[in-house]
Amino acid sequence: MILCSTSLSAFAQCDSLEQLFLADTALRIVASNGIRQAGEFVPSFDFEHQTDSTRFFFKVSEFRKNSRWVFADNWCMDKVWNWSDYLDTDTAEVANTALSALSRSKTISIVAGDTFSVFKRIYWEDRSGDTFAFEKLVNPDAVSMWVELVNASTGARISLLDSAHFSSTTVSTRPCLYAMLPLTARCVFIAPAGFPPTDVYIQVNVSSAGAVNKRWTRWDNIVHAGSNIILNYEGTRNYCTVVDEANQCSPTSTSCTFTVATLSGPKRIRAVLATGSGITNFDLYSSGGQFIATVNVVSGTTTYDVPVNPGLYYVIARTGSSVQCTRNILVY
Repeated sequence: MILCSTSLSAFAQCDSLEQLFLADTALRIVASNGIRQAGEFVPSFDFEHQTDSTRFFFKVSEFRKNSRWVFADNWCMDKVWNWSDYLDTDTAEVANTALSALSRSKTISIVAGDTFSVFKRIYWEDRSGDTFAFEKLVNPDAVSMWVELVNASTGARISLLDSAHFSSTTVSTRPCLYAMLPLTARCVFIAPAGFPPTDVYIQVNVSSAGAVNKRWTRWDNIVHAGSNIILNYEGTRNYCTVVDEANQCSPTSTSCTFTVATLSGPKRIRAVLATGSGITNFDLYSSGGQFIATVNVVSGTTTYDVPVNPGLYYVIARTGSSVQCTRNILVY
């Protein structure tokens, strides 16, 4: 089975049936669209972003529809994108946008009531001592990671399942990050009532920008399907707590009384106030800190739309001059 276009001739030689025989365990295909019975080992996309200061890791595995595994697409055992083992250095094989387009599940069909999910982990290493020091971060590049459910027929996003953004810093400081979910989490979409039969896939995206602007690499790996163990492990909870407490860009302790969503046709961000919210204004900023707009809350109106271009944005809610809380939203 050919996994991608013939323009990537070396990669096109890979046989996706390798996924059936992970760790000497045969897994029987149960449908032609890539769904197979659950097994102990699963394919993984292991992303890494390196600078002289930091190694970022973003690992994605366990594509799953309901209780059955789903194939990863464009996956080739031990293939490493944007890296040469022979030269022991990164290469300019594909841009981040092309790597993102290659990082997805096989297409499957879902209907109302189906659950489609993937497991992700994000962490980083201080290269000065090759240690995991989550209370601090030095990275001249801002890095972003997001996971979305895509309509296979139109290419349009159906739902943003997760996003995370780490701002750049050239000095040792606490990390500044914005994330929808904990850094170790299962990203889940549950098709709501009335959802029509639709061919979909999950796509995993990465980007970077900054003084170095290194490309992401991706190693096509196999891992134990252990998300249940990892998510219930005390060390995982402690890690998420440490990062939460160290994050200098976390929302205030005040509970957010608004939600944000991204809409298309035209592309825009929608902020919706909760009943009884005391918010008086919204400020919209780009991920680079550029001011975009201020929206004043009008009595009796709970929904506010702001047209934007694709990108990562921060929506800051204020009560008078005081910040109530911040939410981040990715428009793609």
